[in-house]
Amino acid sequence: MASLSVVMPAYNEAAHIERSVTEWHDGVVAAVPGAELVVIDDCSTDDTGARLAALAERLRKLRVLRTPRNVGHGPALRLALEQCAG
Repeated sequence: MASLSVVMPAYNEAAHIERSVTEWHDGVVAAVPGAELVVIDDCSTDDTGARLAALAERLRKLRVLRTPRNVGHGPALRLALEQCAG
């Protein structure tokens, strides 16, 4: 069970997602035992999903979720929060 869950929504963030995720993962999540970073991709239409998948391959505390259709910021956050362990 995670002690802390950091949730990040994403929608068409291909240009910035790698830097944001890496900074949060390395700066916060990696420093807290049992923490996790949960990124929910709200059905992006750009390369966000592929970039997140590549990041998840190398960042062990990263969990990537994806909505089946674009639901908007608030609902996407709620979906992610329901899946958090911390």
